Amino acid sequence: MRRVLPVLAMLLGLLLPTVQQVAAGTIVGTSESAASSVVAEMEGGADRCLDLDTVYQFDCFRQSYKSASSELRHRIDYQDAKTALEVVEEALDDILRRNRDRSQQTIRVNGKTYKAIKPEAVAAASRSFQAARQEA
Repeated sequence: MRRVLPVLAMLLGLLLPTVQQVAAGTIVGTSESAASSVVAEMEGGADRCLDLDTVYQFDCFRQSYKSASSELRHRIDYQDAKTALEVVEEALDDILRRNRDRSQQTIRVNGKTYKAIKPEAVAAASRSFQAARQEA
């Protein structure tokens, strides 16, 4: 959970309108429920993913970021947050595509399936994941 807190703080900063945006009237239909649902997805995703073996965590986090960004798909006022989530999700998708371990079975946990990456790719994949989060 501690690893996800900086990401959640960044997302909250993107999800909450600035005083200037509100004053300028550029925020339309801003909702705390949208921010809350994204934060809940990210927290729940972190809990789910950190319970998995490390090689499956990247696919789990990819799915969590994708789900969180889809929560914002119709919210024009949250496009910056949606874009940030998509940047990380795409980086995780690339990590999975380049490093998928086809010798490992896809696992199913609580109705969701997760694919493994090669164990020797975990360190580099972790650095890429961190870099994508910082870029976002």
